[in-house]
Amino acid sequence: MKKIGDVIDLVLAKSGLLEAVRRHEVVLKWPEVAGSELAQLTQAVAFNGTTLIVRVKDAALRNELSMKQLELVNRFHKLGYRTVKSIKFVR
Repeated sequence: MKKIGDVIDLVLAKSGLLEAVRRHEVVLKWPEVAGSELAQLTQAVAFNGTTLIVRVKDAALRNELSMKQLELVNRFHKLGYRTVKSIKFVR
């Protein structure tokens, strides 16, 4: 017997929506990956291919987070989101 989640994934895949759902999941996971403090100062806005786009409030924060990019990508991987290869921080 198939699990309901497997059936939903199959229906979404056949309809062409599975990829869009997965992209949206990555965006929604940003607060968990970033932590509550960073989540208040940033906002994930899109996931394009393998790059998560995150809006930051200023250049200093952008520079700080750019140095932590690998650590943040690894946090996504630990949650099972291995499609995240990089994070681009924008103002």
